[in-house]
Amino acid sequence: MPRTLRGKDEDQNLQLLHRHCHDEKTALDLKEIRKKDHSKFREKLSQLWEKIEWEWINEIPFFTSHRVRKSEITNS
Repeated sequence: MPRTLRGKDEDQNLQLLHRHCHDEKTALDLKEIRKKDHSKFREKLSQLWEKIEWEWINEIPFFTSHRVRKSEITNS
């Protein structure tokens, strides 16, 4: 398990790989890391979306008011 996904830097978690095998494994690991990062982003976006009052007009969401501070958006 990659350390970026909470893998430990212990003998049980290490592998001896050829350079090209390492590159392939790293590419696969990065895909998993991106999936995890995207799910966190979607969760935060959903939480912010729930704090905003909006209504659909002609299939376009219009924001009527919000209960979100600017710092909540920029620090997320």
